[in-house]
Amino acid sequence: MKLFAIILLPALLLVLLQQVSIQQPLRAGDAVPEQILNMTLAGNHTLRDFCSPGAVVIFFGAGCWRCTGELTNMKELQRALGTRIQFLLITSSNRLVAQSMIDSLGVGIPVVTDEDGSLRRAFGAYTVPAVFLVDRTGTVWQTSFSERPLEVRRRQLEEFVRFVTPASSTYHDPQGIRHDFAQ
Repeated sequence: MKLFAIILLPALLLVLLQQVSIQQPLRAGDAVPEQILNMTLAGNHTLRDFCSPGAVVIFFGAGCWRCTGELTNMKELQRALGTRIQFLLITSSNRLVAQSMIDSLGVGIPVVTDEDGSLRRAFGAYTVPAVFLVDRTGTVWQTSFSERPLEVRRRQLEEFVRFVTPASSTYHDPQGIRHDFAQ
């Protein structure tokens, strides 16, 4: 029994440490992995397509009561912000159950089912709701891992819209680096 515990404990510890290192979420300034940006999600659209000019990527779970509040707020904010930024919902829940939830809330945001969990792992979205604001370069601008009141989320997204849709062709990334784009 002792020999079994001596062999099993280090192996279990190694697996746990490996899981902890994998689960680190993307943070502001982190680049979304290139293979994830180029992954085809909805129809012929890639995540990169959704990031132009900027994207609100929302991970949610069907049956999650905090997600219901967040999705209701996002519906309102999508209506208010129009096409200045893109919204994308991602779930690991059953496609039919998730779509039923979205339909019952009247949310008109594209939904992607992350069947193999690759998007969840790439973003580190292990709790829901998880919101990632991603700019046109595929860089995470801001993250949050809980439901936010509507007015807090509104201010956050209005600031993000100002960031990704500047009046000129000058763009400042999360590190404050200036980029000039030809019109």
